[in-house]
Amino acid sequence: EVEISVKNSLNMKNTISERKKQYDMFAKLPAYSRLVFSANVFDKNPTSIGDMKFENSGNCFTGTPCSSGKVSGEVLIVEDPTVEINAKDKILVTKMTDPGWVFLIAAAKGIVAEKGSLLSHTAIISRELSKPAVVGVDNITNLLKNGDVISIDGGSGEIRLLRRKD
Repeated sequence: EVEISVKNSLNMKNTISERKKQYDMFAKLPAYSRLVFSANVFDKNPTSIGDMKFENSGNCFTGTPCSSGKVSGEVLIVEDPTVEINAKDKILVTKMTDPGWVFLIAAAKGIVAEKGSLLSHTAIISRELSKPAVVGVDNITNLLKNGDVISIDGGSGEIRLLRRKD
């Protein structure tokens, strides 16, 4: 038994040594220029998200791009997803989402959220459903109103107010 454990110990040292060499090699590889989700290309923003300046003033708002695509449509502010809501062909604007939102997001053209990141629920579900999405847009639920018409670019994080509801 002693002989077997010494043999296994030597094998582990070799394994560790080999893995360290591989990790060193991986560390030297350049970062990917884009992300691929189910054969769809999502080009990363060339600016580090930590360095991005999010300015929300006038008719232009910015946030973290998290699901590519460009759409325009009517704003639907959603505060309570448990109420019956017709999200078809609207752009959802909300503070944040949870798993109960999947059917609303599926019916909508796109989504904008105050909270979230590239790995948030909003971002992941939007990518899975191929819906343009922008998250981390500070105070957007107070800046827009139901019926406003906006365009969103899920690749750049830009949101433009095209028309205010009369």
